[in-house]
Amino acid sequence: MASAEGFNPWSFFIRLLRKSPFYRFTHHTKFRPQGKRSRTAWGRRIGNFPAVTVKSHHPFSSSGTDSELCPLPRCDDGPCLASILGWLDQAPSLMSLRQKNPMPTSRLLFHYILSLLALALFFFAFHLSAEPSATSEQTIPDISRDPSDLPGLQGKRPPKLVKVTLHAIEVEGRLADGASFPYWTFNGKVPGPFLRVRVGDTLEIHLANDSTSRMVHSVDFHAAWGFSGGAAVTQTIPGQEKVFTFRALNPGLYLYHCGTPMVAQHIANGMYGLILVEPVGGLPKVDREFYIVEAEIYTSAPMGSHGPQTSDITKILRSEPEYFVFNGSVGALSRHPLRAKVGEKIRIYFGNAGPNFSSNLHLLGAVLEHVSPDGSVLSPLRENTCSLFIPAGGAGFVEFTPKVSGRYPLMDHFFARMEKGLGGELIVEGPSDPVVSHEGPQTPTGRTTQTPSH
Repeated sequence: MASAEGFNPWSFFIRLLRKSPFYRFTHHTKFRPQGKRSRTAWGRRIGNFPAVTVKSHHPFSSSGTDSELCPLPRCDDGPCLASILGWLDQAPSLMSLRQKNPMPTSRLLFHYILSLLALALFFFAFHLSAEPSATSEQTIPDISRDPSDLPGLQGKRPPKLVKVTLHAIEVEGRLADGASFPYWTFNGKVPGPFLRVRVGDTLEIHLANDSTSRMVHSVDFHAAWGFSGGAAVTQTIPGQEKVFTFRALNPGLYLYHCGTPMVAQHIANGMYGLILVEPVGGLPKVDREFYIVEAEIYTSAPMGSHGPQTSDITKILRSEPEYFVFNGSVGALSRHPLRAKVGEKIRIYFGNAGPNFSSNLHLLGAVLEHVSPDGSVLSPLRENTCSLFIPAGGAGFVEFTPKVSGRYPLMDHFFARMEKGLGGELIVEGPSDPVVSHEGPQTPTGRTTQTPSH
């Protein structure tokens, strides 16, 4: 078994064992079994093991030349540690077969202990050889964007020119524990950057496809008019850059994504994000804002497989995802949870990149007090609902103020998707209010000393 750095602990052990006094003793010419009977007995002891080729004086050799077979044990797929232990355990009886030149017991014990020390070194080397795989897993980048990573409100200002650079980067990133995936990204994260402008702004979009990319990439803005949202004029080969300019005429929350065929694969591999076009005067101020996008991932191997995964076009066409994820990977919103305090007003911008399934955002233990199910910022908000239903390619936002502290599980109300990697949490800190909710029955005074349950 060789490590990623080419170190072979088995070869190291064999070299160490061959240099030990025990090995020299058992393979020295004058200590070989003498006579036909002794050689036969020796053969019965160790002849059942398949042999490996090493440069050595073999006990059965009549010529005493090198490059002969040394009867070290092997399993079907290589040297077998269990057989090695058995072989070493037989060593005292093997040596007792010598008919001449008996070795003192103390010396025999000394050599036997040295051999056991060599075996211990083998275990140590084997452990070291396993370390690089664990280390390499830790070095796989986390491509998931923190949900708090978004710019602030635009406020009241006149329209202006906004230049945006989207860098198309293909990167091997963390999909789940022990698994990575070849993501196609905007700016190295999933989702891409949250773009925020106001109505009337002119956007100059620079799409730069990294020179290390293997695919052509582009961008399609659902907030833009004409040119397929920009996809028709931003098809960019690796190492080049294209520019697309449009004016933000319609306020609202919109998805953007790669528009290069096969579009569904580019979306499923991570090329999507949200753009918010604020109305004149901006949006009302809140205490906390968060940015979440749900999507599907289609891998050739089933969910739970370890190692590098590959995208599966057939499963995309059949709508058979192996994973559902928030912000690009399994557990992204557990590693980067949403955080707030009791009494703070929260706004969550939520998109569904798909490419094939609708979603239904839900927070256990919370009421979504104001909801925009279609991303409109001008229409009156719906009030007091439990979930936000968004079709593939759509976006919306919710607003609410937590009344009690605790952990609020974040999920898609299509609960089966929790078993495919989808989930996260909102952590709310602050005082508890047993008047709002508490564990156990109501007391005569209306108060309780029970710990609130959320």
